[in-house]
Amino acid sequence: MISECSILGKKTRLLRKDFLINCFFTLISSFANFSIGSRVKLNNGFIAEIIFIDAGSQTRPVIKVMDSGQIINLGINRELYIEEVL
Repeated sequence: MISECSILGKKTRLLRKDFLINCFFTLISSFANFSIGSRVKLNNGFIAEIIFIDAGSQTRPVIKVMDSGQIINLGINRELYIEEVL
């Protein structure tokens, strides 16, 4: 027989877990305050423009390198990352 305390404890843990997950995603999205057209500096020193942001990978957008016009998906190319928003 399952007690009411046991059920309430499980529900509380699930609610706490959902709350923490929501807090985590809110925090991550505030760090990734990029928008299409923003210029960024990459860890290799190149300057690029954000051309697409995937909702599932907001910190790893698709960028266009200013010098060469090369388009890079940072979600796939894990060696590069945004060092600074200009």
